[in-house]
Amino acid sequence: MSDQGSDPRSPGILGRLRRRGVLRVAASYAVIAWLLLQIGDVVLEPLGLGAGVMKLLMLLLALGFPVALALAWFLEISPEGIEFDRAGPASERPRATGIRRYADLVIIGGLLVVVVWLLAERSGLIEETTEQPVVAVLPFANLSPEAEDAYFGEGLADTLIHKLGQLNDLVVLASQSTFQFNDRDLDLEQVGAKLGATVILLGSVQRSDKALRINARLVELESGRQLWSGSYDRPLEDLFSIQDEIAAATTEAMKLVLAPEDQARLATTSTESLSAYDAYVIGTNRLARRTREDRIAALEFFEQAIEADPGFALPYAGIVEGLYLEANSGFRVEDMTAIYARADEAARRAIALDPALGESWLARAMAETSAWDFFDEVNVSDEDIIDFYQKAVDLSPNNAMAHKYFSQFFVNSLGVRNEQSRELMEKAAQLDPRSGIILLNVGGDYLGRGDRETAEVWYRRALQTQEPFFQLAFAQLADLHLSHSGRFDEAARWARAWRRLGSDSPLALTFEHDAYLNLDARESAQATLAALQVQVASDPDARRTTARWGAQHQSFMTARRSGDWTRVSEISAGFIEEFLEPNPSWPVIQDIDWVHQAMSSWTLSDIVAGRFAEARMRLESAYPRPLEVWFTRYYEPLQPTILLGALLKQMGEQEAGMALLRGYLDMLRNPQFIARNGRVPHIEFATLAMLGETDAALEALERAVDQGRIYQWWSLRDGEFDPDYASTVADPRFGALETRIQARIADQRRSLEQQPELADSDLR
Repeated sequence: MSDQGSDPRSPGILGRLRRRGVLRVAASYAVIAWLLLQIGDVVLEPLGLGAGVMKLLMLLLALGFPVALALAWFLEISPEGIEFDRAGPASERPRATGIRRYADLVIIGGLLVVVVWLLAERSGLIEETTEQPVVAVLPFANLSPEAEDAYFGEGLADTLIHKLGQLNDLVVLASQSTFQFNDRDLDLEQVGAKLGATVILLGSVQRSDKALRINARLVELESGRQLWSGSYDRPLEDLFSIQDEIAAATTEAMKLVLAPEDQARLATTSTESLSAYDAYVIGTNRLARRTREDRIAALEFFEQAIEADPGFALPYAGIVEGLYLEANSGFRVEDMTAIYARADEAARRAIALDPALGESWLARAMAETSAWDFFDEVNVSDEDIIDFYQKAVDLSPNNAMAHKYFSQFFVNSLGVRNEQSRELMEKAAQLDPRSGIILLNVGGDYLGRGDRETAEVWYRRALQTQEPFFQLAFAQLADLHLSHSGRFDEAARWARAWRRLGSDSPLALTFEHDAYLNLDARESAQATLAALQVQVASDPDARRTTARWGAQHQSFMTARRSGDWTRVSEISAGFIEEFLEPNPSWPVIQDIDWVHQAMSSWTLSDIVAGRFAEARMRLESAYPRPLEVWFTRYYEPLQPTILLGALLKQMGEQEAGMALLRGYLDMLRNPQFIARNGRVPHIEFATLAMLGETDAALEALERAVDQGRIYQWWSLRDGEFDPDYASTVADPRFGALETRIQARIADQRRSLEQQPELADSDLR
């Protein structure tokens, strides 16, 4: 057999391409691909399939083109069908009919699509297109003559958020975020960009004594098209059926195919009582404001709703949330046992009335979380509480607060940061993207994982959620630099900006003074503390404010910095006694860090004065729990209780004291403790020093210095009462580390003098 490639009669490459039908297949493929893209562009959008399907089609067509050419080269289309190319000139082979040839092309095309799809799917090039519409329901504009009826438009929107939020096929944004946009002349595209929404539901409502007029429309932001609109002129008592109709029309306009159980959820009405509905809406509106006055008022409105309709489950859930916030506010006017009993009763009643309501299970979870945090003995396990939260998010997949509180239970109550806790909090941020407190929680989660840079990004996002700036964001940014990065100059700048933009907040003065104390800028610290004390003294309700305790804390820490232990004893003792007076039950204030710092300072002053027995008795009575309970449930009390080991050593109980210190050391090396306690990075150094492990102690201090975790560096010599500690401090390596710290502090003081204020760009 002769070599065909050497035959002068052999066709060239173009001839081979033509003979094998490659050019014809390429041309046909291009035409068909163009047609498919045109059809897709016209058909897919109205079907609500979005850009994802279009991108997938383009990918498949692009991948299929070279495969089509390859198959055309190796396969021969003949009258007998598709076969491998046969030898001989094309003129000697019979021609296939047009129908047969194009039938074969169809077969080839179908095979190509299947092959390409399988290859792309297996290679990971194709992602499942499950992109959900993101719906923002804006407060309905109040067209009623009475301005106080504005709550009604918000209540209507909130009800629709609740109804639509029960569906798994939608992402429905929380009212906390969407209600920040209530101007009638909104730029919907800008609103959508700020919220991350793809669809916006908005409208207006006009209410009279017996009549109701509601206009609603659904707008797709990418195209600007109005997907649906509706007008309702009905009697007032038709409100609930109108809400059902709007919710159903919204899902229909977005081409959602709802499961029977989702259809049932949409059609479910929580109450038929207008007075109950009104009271509940006003209650939720007041609760969202987060002040104590509004919280108390909200609880009263929830009770009114229940009185009007005892079978209405949502106000019972509202009561639990209000009590939960009360229990964690620091303003505990009731005994915690009574608060829990009331919350537990309301939560169980909500479940009995509506076990398919996510808010009912969230209420039960929140009630039990309060018990878990405040009581040593609880009625349910942590697995039970997790199950309650899981039911809440399953039944209300768009409830941002359910996701938030679920995440916080893992982190704050169980001391666990895992993938689930992170995903829950980030989901909460997606659902409520303008909630400052949720954004701060996401930042706190990253900080707890040691990622200071990402934490700061989230904290800065929180600054932009409200006007004036969300106040707590300044506190978190200042604390981040105080406790975790060791940039006290930056902490001072954030505190100064907080004062400038936040009406000279007393808490801002607290952080600013703390920064100056760590910068060893004593004149500035003295002036700031004096200003803080004046502000607190002039506050008629100062006794109930965190600022009051902040001022006291800064006072005894200033005394510690100057070595005035008599003054330390006087102020810290008064602090403890005054703080505990309105809260006689120790467990309810166990998580307040300043209390434990006061106890630590008081104990140190006693040790310095040689009052060992008195200090020991106070610590053992204040911290009665077994060591392992503190390790698994709480973190803050470890700083003062670590002194118990040192006390036992001083009192001749060497073995017992060393055993306690080694137990503390195990906890201090727990990553969870390290992440949450940037304020006390030198505690590991202190513990090792008291154990007489000088080398390990200095290595721990060096790590802290390298990481910038040098908060309260000036207190490193406070433990010299212990002989082992004193020998460690006397080591030349300690002096070298102390010199490094002081050089860093001097650099930061100069930086602050040169640039005392943050640039405006840093605040936006």
